[in-house]
Amino acid sequence: MAFEGILMNIPGIVAGSDLSAKQFHAVKLTGDLAIGVAGSGDLALGVLQNDPLQGDASAVAYAGVSKVKTGANVAVGNRLAPDASGALVPAGSGDFPIGVALEAGVSGDVISVLPIPNMVAIA
Repeated sequence: MAFEGILMNIPGIVAGSDLSAKQFHAVKLTGDLAIGVAGSGDLALGVLQNDPLQGDASAVAYAGVSKVKTGANVAVGNRLAPDASGALVPAGSGDFPIGVALEAGVSGDVISVLPIPNMVAIA
C-alpha cells in the first residue's frame, strides 16, 4: 500500500495548464515557474502532489517519499522515468530517472517512490 513521507516541495510553482487529472505524475518546467506534464525522455522536476487548474499553485515534490502513478509494471528498486503521459515506468536508454521504486506495482497503481531527480540520461 502506497505511503508518503516528509516531502520537500519546490516553492512558487504554478500549473501552466490544467493538471487536475495529473496528481502523482511527473512534471517538468514549461515556462517561468510554470509546470506541465513530463513526457518520455523529458527531464522531470519532481512529482505533482496536488491537482491544480491552470495558474493554480502546484506542490511539486523533489525529495522525501512520494506516491506516484505507474504506467507499466514496476519492481522494487527500479529506477523510474516518465512515460508519454507523465506516469512512472522503469527507466530505459535516453531516459532521465526521477526516482527509485520502494514497492512493486502494475500499470495504473499508485506506489511509493524515493524521488531522486537525475540530470544525466541513461546511456
